[in-house]
Amino acid sequence: MKLLIDCSRLSVGGGVQVGLSVVHNALMDDSLDVCLVCSSQIAEQLDVEQIAVAKCHVVGVDLANGIFRQSAQISAIERAFSPDVVFTVFGPPYWRSRSVNVQGFALGKMLYSDSRQSYPSRWTRLREEFSDALKKRLLRRNSDYFVVETEVVKERLAFMLPVPEDCIYVVGNSYSPAFEQRCFELGQPMPKASELFNVFVPASFYHHKNLEIVPAVASALKQMGRTDVRFTFTLDAGTIGWSRIHALGASHGVAEMLHTVGSVPNQFMADHYLAADAVLCPTLVESSTAVFPEAFMARRPLLVSDRDFATQLCGSAALYFDPYVPQQIASLIAQLMSDRTLYARLVQAGDSCLSENYPSPATKWSMQLKMLRDVVQRGKPKT
Repeated sequence: MKLLIDCSRLSVGGGVQVGLSVVHNALMDDSLDVCLVCSSQIAEQLDVEQIAVAKCHVVGVDLANGIFRQSAQISAIERAFSPDVVFTVFGPPYWRSRSVNVQGFALGKMLYSDSRQSYPSRWTRLREEFSDALKKRLLRRNSDYFVVETEVVKERLAFMLPVPEDCIYVVGNSYSPAFEQRCFELGQPMPKASELFNVFVPASFYHHKNLEIVPAVASALKQMGRTDVRFTFTLDAGTIGWSRIHALGASHGVAEMLHTVGSVPNQFMADHYLAADAVLCPTLVESSTAVFPEAFMARRPLLVSDRDFATQLCGSAALYFDPYVPQQIASLIAQLMSDRTLYARLVQAGDSCLSENYPSPATKWSMQLKMLRDVVQRGKPKT
């Protein structure tokens, strides 16, 4: 089967990890002839042999470079390769494939209208609503089938677009092969005794990730007399996002409790989970995140927003909080620091949750491959 993988829209965050996993697995599968269209951020994490085998074409993700020019470039690549199926890992795509295609959906903000209630201005909300309307049109126009990671997202997506539910596949998320290998190499040790309780916050700086709540959480902990906590981010030091977090930390008098390791290559992300005592995910919305299975794989307690996308996948393996109440988050962290029985229970529950709710990387790929073969058999849906 000839497969064109479209990772042209992936530049930061978990989407890059998912894209790399798809590429890695596809190139290891002798039944596939692969052509890859990707961003420079994806290409720089591939080795020379992978780039050659994948017939890799690097295209930009910066819209200022021209949507129409990029669309024409990818369309020309498709015509030359003539694939049986196109897999757009995440989008939405700005081009329409001639071949049947399946589109990964990870635009959670479109599914949760209340996620913008804390936006600083009405103009920002209106701009986001306009962006949603455009993306919805692109999704309907340029996609034949969709793949999501939970039944919750499937139901919400089918209602929003709308699209028949039998055109939406569900393939659960997982940790990447590189993450799994690194955990086994390092042995998944329990955190070393330290004066500081290290809370890892693995996320890019988007409004819905709700990272700006963390300085207020640190402030609440300080008021409780708990200054022995360090929050570790994955934001590049020179970015607006980290500048904003650092400034908020300074205004709260807790800058010393905030730290960043910068953006982390996919193959070394496990190192930072294993260096942490706990993982914090204060996100307002998610349709796709590897943070949950990564925390469980690394055997670190997870603290996460009390939302349906989290409770369905994490069950009793996480501590839940209102993402708008920093004092509640701080209290849970303090409780986790002092209650080793709770800590151990969450680690054990995470082990069970990982095996019950998340496929292994190998199983996930087999599900993705089955989906791709299925859409080839089905062809383009009748309109």
